[in-house]
Amino acid sequence: MGNAAPSVTTTTSKDDQQKHALVPAPRFSVRRASEFPPYAKRRKIAIFRFLCCFQRVIKPKYPNMAQDFVLDLLMPVFASYFPPVPFVVNASATGSDHALLVDGAGLAYAFGSNTHGQIGNGRVGTHANRGVAIMPFFRRRVRIRSVACGGEHSVCIDSRGGAFTFGRNTSGQLGLGDRTNRSLPFLVQTLAQPNKAAGETKRKYVVSATAGSEHTIFMCLDGSVHGTGGGLMGQAGRGVRDVSANDSSTLFTLLPERVLGFEEDDDAKLDDGENRSSKKTSVMIDVPSIVQIAAGSNHTLAIASTGALYSWGSNLFHQLGHSAGTSKVGTPIRISGRHFGGRAVVEIDGGFGHSIALTDDGRCFCWGTGTSGQLGLGAEVRGCDRPRCVLSSDDEQRFVAIAAGDVTSYALTSKGDLFEWGASLKERASRASSMGPAAAIAGLLDNSAVIQSRPRRMKPVACRQISSELDEDGEDDDDAEVAFQTVRVGSMHASLLTRRGVLYTYGYSATGALGVPVTGEVSHERPKDIRFVST
Repeated sequence: MGNAAPSVTTTTSKDDQQKHALVPAPRFSVRRASEFPPYAKRRKIAIFRFLCCFQRVIKPKYPNMAQDFVLDLLMPVFASYFPPVPFVVNASATGSDHALLVDGAGLAYAFGSNTHGQIGNGRVGTHANRGVAIMPFFRRRVRIRSVACGGEHSVCIDSRGGAFTFGRNTSGQLGLGDRTNRSLPFLVQTLAQPNKAAGETKRKYVVSATAGSEHTIFMCLDGSVHGTGGGLMGQAGRGVRDVSANDSSTLFTLLPERVLGFEEDDDAKLDDGENRSSKKTSVMIDVPSIVQIAAGSNHTLAIASTGALYSWGSNLFHQLGHSAGTSKVGTPIRISGRHFGGRAVVEIDGGFGHSIALTDDGRCFCWGTGTSGQLGLGAEVRGCDRPRCVLSSDDEQRFVAIAAGDVTSYALTSKGDLFEWGASLKERASRASSMGPAAAIAGLLDNSAVIQSRPRRMKPVACRQISSELDEDGEDDDDAEVAFQTVRVGSMHASLLTRRGVLYTYGYSATGALGVPVTGEVSHERPKDIRFVST
């Protein structure tokens, strides 16, 4: 973590506004009736029109006022006079202590810590304990398709392939060419324009992004991967930077650059009886087409279209999973497929010092450090440098999704059952709420009750259904079990998304990352649904 740098002010020159203007998106369309109550649609439109008219009246009298100052100032005020409304969540992401989500209409919301402007509301230091719309996207009718959260920065990908970043930027992780923090979304211009020097004629179409503590990785439609941010451990994929050279242009990648230099780990070609320590070599291969990316705190994972898995970045805890005999790797190296039984890898995620992968036959693998039980291999296994199978699918249950927190791991079955291992968020939330967050962290060091070294199925969540999860008779079912589809994990909290678009959170957060606006409520020992957000 670093000290917060000055945030960008909302008042900019006309040239700067044109230079960094958001890419216009198709005309905003209201949610379908099944996704949003009719009265809520009419109310939102009426409020927005009123504020636009108010701005037209007052702006001529104050020509020096920022273009959208009135909307930024008055929209939260007017929204507070109306009750919040239920919504459907299409995508979500969880950072160290903040979270983003996208609703059915492509509107992006943020909540949680805002120490560096990572919730994108133009302010710094004011936390949000309820999801609030990221206004620049709402005003310019920009539809967001996917989101990603790093340690203290955020990334949004719109429907036209544009990438917007905001939050902490001390290592250049926003990809804007400098190291200045941003409290409003800025378009990553390098990806929005063709690289004429490289012979490109078309702009890059970004389909997804992933973020670590101080780096960001973008994946484009053509299968290329671009990294920006800190390079001391090689996590940006542009080589390991020299720490002795006290030069920001050398230490950090300030603009997204394509990740090249893919190598194949030669460890797979060795017989079991050979001396591996003397033959740790790698072979350069053609740059593969990448279909999925994931970032840990200081390392990165990528899946190629062939199902091969590549990794680079920090290897202090052997979280890269290959035979590189070094603590950091600056270019992608393939993890030997024999560790996965020759099966294709279909999903990946990274934590602070461990990694997790899911193969196409439903088996879950972990590797890296296991001091907090996050490998799920038992208390006696403190770490491993190769992928090892933790869970296997059978006729009764098949694992379809995985997730990794700093010191916690999760796996989801096709039936929506959730398995957890590592530093239990339930126990940590209980300790943090009663004795403070320091006690929850101390519990990891003395291997106390917060550690569960084997996968354990969480108890089904039974709660009152909301409008999007009514039973067949159209009535609420208080005893209905919730089936989860995806899970995202932060430092001490997690968000769980159901198949019907309802988001649940649990764990501990003193800055509102749980998204439940209850005064003094900073921990949930069981998942609770976020039924409403602010307009």
